[in-house]
Amino acid sequence: MYQRTWEDMVDKTKILSFLEATGPTLPAKVAKYIGTDILFASAALSELVSGNEARITFLKIGGSPLYYLSGQEPMLQNFSKNLHEKERKAYALLVQEQVLEDKKLEPVIRVALRNMKDYAKPLTVERGSQKEIFWKWYLLGKEEAAEKIKSILKIHVVVPKPIDNVPITPEIASVGNMNDQSVQKSIEREKVVESKSIVKPKPLTKTSQVPSPKPVVKISDNKLPATQHTLMGLSDEEKGILESATAKDPFLKKVRSYFDQKHIEILSFEKKKKADYDCIILLPSPIGNIRYFASIKGKKRLNEGDLSTVYVQAQINKLPALLLSSGIVPKKLESKLNKEFRDIMIKTI
Repeated sequence: MYQRTWEDMVDKTKILSFLEATGPTLPAKVAKYIGTDILFASAALSELVSGNEARITFLKIGGSPLYYLSGQEPMLQNFSKNLHEKERKAYALLVQEQVLEDKKLEPVIRVALRNMKDYAKPLTVERGSQKEIFWKWYLLGKEEAAEKIKSILKIHVVVPKPIDNVPITPEIASVGNMNDQSVQKSIEREKVVESKSIVKPKPLTKTSQVPSPKPVVKISDNKLPATQHTLMGLSDEEKGILESATAKDPFLKKVRSYFDQKHIEILSFEKKKKADYDCIILLPSPIGNIRYFASIKGKKRLNEGDLSTVYVQAQINKLPALLLSSGIVPKKLESKLNKEFRDIMIKTI
């Protein structure tokens, strides 16, 4: 018997028409409009994004991204109020300046810009062997950004100071270390050959301008590591705890690298004890992002107590459970994984 799939139940043309009429939209509103479950709507939207028919934001509202069509980018400004407090400050600064030089910004603004991927676009500027990062307002054209960057870089160019009102001639240049008698003989020789053999340059005065060397810059789009984006949901305090723990725990560092590779976002983070952490994560899937309760345990062998704790905490949070560990599951617990703890997904890293 033929089973209907979500492709049969969702009219993608209707979704595109809805996005065209409303602009950036949450999956829940799309689901309501087409009269289907949010999972089917999310799957259809993900399919449209994969086919370059729609776009998706990094910005999350209640854990869900916005979907929109190409050309609707200016409308994303309407959702800037959903940025975190520090990001709103960086947003306002970027709107005002249009281009910002990364190394001259406060650390909190630099981090915020890396999180605002919808509004702040990084550019790499190469000057010889040096590379610098600049941030441009997402609606600013690349050519306009290049002009602004060149204008900023002129501040750093050392302009040679003009020489005082003293004519510089070949005669003066050649007699710097000669005695009076030699100078007199040189002048007499010059009188014989007259001025036709020498073209004297114009004096360089204080009003003369020495042309400033134009910095040769190469501006290119820059893709930053995904690390900063995966921390968008954390408070400043949680980020501090996470960074401190990561610096001391090699296993946590491996877990974070795994999250970056899989584009898993950390929404909350808590350190329980050494090498033991709890967090809420957002896991990408073909039908949209799914929240998980994740327990990170850096130990060689897992025991029944570990599984019980993860199971209970996931139930309290009303979320599916994910256990990330560096250890193994003893054979005597394998049977329980298929019975009492069948809802726990275990990943060994």
